[in-house]
Amino acid sequence: MEGRSAPISTAPKLLITTTPKPARALVRLKDEASCALTHAATTDNAAHLSPGFVEGLRELYGGTRREAQELEGRIVELDGVLFTTEMMLKARSPEPLEGQGKWERIVVAIDPPATATGDACGIVAAGSRRRADGVREAVILADRSSHGLSPEEWARRAVALAHEVKATCIVAEVNQGGDMVASVLKAVDRPLPLRMVRASKGKVLRAEPVAALYEQGRVKHAGMFDALEEELMMLGAELGEGSLDRADALVWAVTDLLIDRPGERGPRIRVL
Repeated sequence: MEGRSAPISTAPKLLITTTPKPARALVRLKDEASCALTHAATTDNAAHLSPGFVEGLRELYGGTRREAQELEGRIVELDGVLFTTEMMLKARSPEPLEGQGKWERIVVAIDPPATATGDACGIVAAGSRRRADGVREAVILADRSSHGLSPEEWARRAVALAHEVKATCIVAEVNQGGDMVASVLKAVDRPLPLRMVRASKGKVLRAEPVAALYEQGRVKHAGMFDALEEELMMLGAELGEGSLDRADALVWAVTDLLIDRPGERGPRIRVL
């Protein structure tokens, strides 16, 4: 996305050029009365593309949900996504967190990267509490996910967040790294309780119960988490099985707080 603004005047304007991915900010912007939206199809630029490129796109996306986005240049919210823009807006807590009820538990969830130079390390903090009506809800407190970290670096980052939010434990996925995940975390802070989790299903299947909690209004966001929300809104789309590490960490945190709670589970390493 690239923007250009006009000089300061009585009627300032902003020009934005972007690819038509359904980013939350763009979906909201296109519905504003002050926004003039134009779009161009890929075929409009065919003279400047390699021979066969457009036909290749037609073969890939023709007749699919992404045809309007990839070939026609239209911003559309893809069918099949688990988390929608409306759900993200509803999740943002309008009131300050202070005085809204005592935290039952706070966890920091980690989705470790396969390599230090590849995917991001998902690091998300969340807490659970009882609402005034007695229903338990989860609140996303922080997203400290980052790219390019060594195991020691992401371990220190996660432990620092755990101390910052006074977490009761760290929940870490062990599919990528196995025993190494626990070893590096213990090397940074041995007394901090750890809970190791192992995934046997894809990200989308694991996220479905969490999406249902969002629909019920039982997950709130304590702040603006743009990158995290963008990843959540990709889950369930045709492009949503990639490295959505922030979203995966959030799913583990909410699952631990509201779905697979301590005292209601069996083995220490659980399978989802």
